[in-house]
Amino acid sequence: MALSTESSTSAAAASKSAARSVMTKLGTGSGVDTATLAESLVEAEKAPRKGILDAAIAKGENRISGYSAMLLNLDNIRTAFKALDDPADVNTLQSSSSSTAVGVSAGANATTGVHAIEVLQLAKPQKRVSMGFPKADSPLNGGQEFYLRLGSNGTTQNIRVTSANATPQGMVNAINNAKLGVTAQLVNTNDGSANPFKIVLTGSEGAQNAFTLASEDGSGTAEVQSLTLGAAVRTGNITVGGVTVAVGAGDSAAVVAGKVMAALQADSDKKGLGRTFTQTGGQLTVNFSKFEGDVATLAFADGGNTGVTGSASVTTPAAPGAPVGSVTERQRLTFNTATATGNITVAGATVAVAKDDTPAQVAAKVRDALALANQNSGRSYEVLQDGSLLVTFSAADGNAADISVADTGVTGATGTVTTVRTFIERPTVDFSASIQSAADARLNVNGLELRRSSNTVTDAINGVTLTLNTLSNGTPATVNVTRDTAALKTKVESLVKTFNDAMSDFGILSGPKNAKDETDVYSGSLQNDSTVSSVKSQLRSMFLNNSTSPGSSVKALRDLGVSITKEGVLEFDEKKFNSTVETNFSEVVTALTADRSNKSDFGTQPRGIAGEAVKRINDMMKSTGLLATQTKSTEKQIDRYKNELERLELRMKQMLTRYQQTFSVMDSIVSQSSATQARLKAQFTPQNTG
Repeated sequence: MALSTESSTSAAAASKSAARSVMTKLGTGSGVDTATLAESLVEAEKAPRKGILDAAIAKGENRISGYSAMLLNLDNIRTAFKALDDPADVNTLQSSSSSTAVGVSAGANATTGVHAIEVLQLAKPQKRVSMGFPKADSPLNGGQEFYLRLGSNGTTQNIRVTSANATPQGMVNAINNAKLGVTAQLVNTNDGSANPFKIVLTGSEGAQNAFTLASEDGSGTAEVQSLTLGAAVRTGNITVGGVTVAVGAGDSAAVVAGKVMAALQADSDKKGLGRTFTQTGGQLTVNFSKFEGDVATLAFADGGNTGVTGSASVTTPAAPGAPVGSVTERQRLTFNTATATGNITVAGATVAVAKDDTPAQVAAKVRDALALANQNSGRSYEVLQDGSLLVTFSAADGNAADISVADTGVTGATGTVTTVRTFIERPTVDFSASIQSAADARLNVNGLELRRSSNTVTDAINGVTLTLNTLSNGTPATVNVTRDTAALKTKVESLVKTFNDAMSDFGILSGPKNAKDETDVYSGSLQNDSTVSSVKSQLRSMFLNNSTSPGSSVKALRDLGVSITKEGVLEFDEKKFNSTVETNFSEVVTALTADRSNKSDFGTQPRGIAGEAVKRINDMMKSTGLLATQTKSTEKQIDRYKNELERLELRMKQMLTRYQQTFSVMDSIVSQSSATQARLKAQFTPQNTG
């Protein structure tokens, strides 16, 4: 490494000073300050070398500061590009509603337009209230465990209330922890009665989420059923107790029984009623819980033509006993497609149907008519996925007669009525009182009436979410969706500014040192460093090159009004930007984003201008990128310089020791010579005798 002029001058001055000190001190004879002399000589030797190393370390540390400044600028540019990387970031929309009855928000895939929205009915959850209890911790069912049976949408799920939680509050906790779509809250009514605590149940919004909740105290006798199965001849599926079981060709009777047991066990775990199973060869024994009482015999069917045989028998029937509560019944009504327009009569209610109404449409019309005719009766009506109508009677209905159906208009829409389930509701807890019936939302969108199960409607207008707050009362809300081009312009302007700021900072880093401020570690820190020019070149290409997903009219940022001067400064033409977004907005989105969201740095699919820039800057900034590599190389150089300093200090200490030893011997010789001179002089000098 060449010695700088400043270092050479300093070294020469130190050497001259040391030489003068040596000559002066040697000329004095004995009494020479050899310690100071040795230190002066060592300092003269060390100063120029240490100065060079200190300067190199400082330059390296400044270079690292310069690379850090470049990384900060790259991160700013990446952030600006990231704001244009996703279609949702570019195609920003503004939405408004003229009425508080309807809230609105528009997503990226929404289209601009004006819509008329009228709220005719809000979706409501069903609400039921329990009987009263003395206290929150009053014992239920004699402190013994019991189950709650939740019926909704044609299915029944069971909630276990353990003996440790057999209280009103424990039951509330069990219902909420089950997370089955019904929430419970224990309320102190303070009504002055002996039983002021009541449980309020709330379902989910929508008519399809109507529910029933009944309790079973487990006072029945457990039932045991045995199922005898045969071997499988072919691969296929069999059905046992409504559960599908896959068997393979050649499965023995024992293997088939094992598969059936596993499937029924999994189903039992879901229902939570504590059934147990044992298997001996091809015979499977199912021990039902006492909470289930008298259950239907397990039905077997070889739906896959596997050749498996099966038969079930009740080996220990439940003791019938006397029912302690009322009978709650469900009936399923199945309809046909209407072949003509006319009326049908269901349970005394007249229902108008139209030609070609599907079974589900007929069921929905019957549901609405029966719900209207039987308000506050405690009954619930549900249209199931197969298009049938499930009617759940209240406990007060007892053993209800089959619903009558008559085709008074010869519509061909009538079908069959089937009693699908009857069970005993024991009086551990009574939830028969209804506060509010479940209902669907009804709204008119641009003249078309819609029915939805929620007050949050996402599929009425493409890309728009409507929130129904209150009834419109005959005054539709005007919902307006417009494109927010001002937000896009701000993002493009920010992108231009971050580029120009970065170029300005890069000029300071690669320019001359700031002579007026010695503490400025950035200016000139990357002077003559090719890293700066490499990064600048890559950034310019990101702003000037064509998109990887160009349109016919919008291919690059220049088409959005972004241009570069001969000085390398970006400029933004607002008029050109406005013209482009007004006439070719879809191409703007495509050119910037490639119409892709959540892009990664991997793969070869087009990313658009912004997506490609984000990837390239990520590559530049990662641990194996150019700046990180240069930083690590500089850090290694600094470490080497620091090691050289340590070695220099060690050599200088050794040199000082040698000088001290040499000057000590010299001083001793000079002292002896002076003593000899004095002695000889005394001998040869005549004595004065007087």
